[in-house]
Amino acid sequence: MTPPLAISAWRKPSPGSFKINCDVAMNREGQRANAAVVVRNDRGELTDGSIHSFKSSSVLLGELEAIRKACLLARDMCAVPITIESDNKTAISLSVSELEPPWEVYPLIMDIRAVRRQRNLELIWVKRSANKVAHQVASLAAKGQLSLDWVANPPASLICFLLRDVISVPLVYDSVSRFVLLDELK
Repeated sequence: MTPPLAISAWRKPSPGSFKINCDVAMNREGQRANAAVVVRNDRGELTDGSIHSFKSSSVLLGELEAIRKACLLARDMCAVPITIESDNKTAISLSVSELEPPWEVYPLIMDIRAVRRQRNLELIWVKRSANKVAHQVASLAAKGQLSLDWVANPPASLICFLLRDVISVPLVYDSVSRFVLLDELK
């Protein structure tokens, strides 16, 4: 059986549903991880999210922790259905498989699977290009450049990524603090 192809661009969830994207940024030493969980509605609007800083000995463990945090946030939401997306193929494969997971990720995988079954969550592997907003949030959090109220007041760089996803037109943030279509700069 051929594995499904990864989605390469962010897509709005179906009407009445939510999509959660998650990602992790690791420090250069590989000891610290910053996970981002980003919730958007069927119009592509940022509605909720969280960031988490923790010790992690590998990217896989960090990505699994990000997925677990996304599942826990989804569990507490009243909305159904909810789709969770990550750009880590191994983490998603382990999370949706019924096979016995490796011992080093066993507790995380079992938590993810339990919440996934409880809330009937769909977990999907996407390409990094479809997970840019979560990646940007994780990166900003890792650099200490994200305010506590980032969901209500997202930084300009994050707004740019959110808008690109929703309207599918190249936008850039120019030096006078306004968004312009890429064609306007030519």
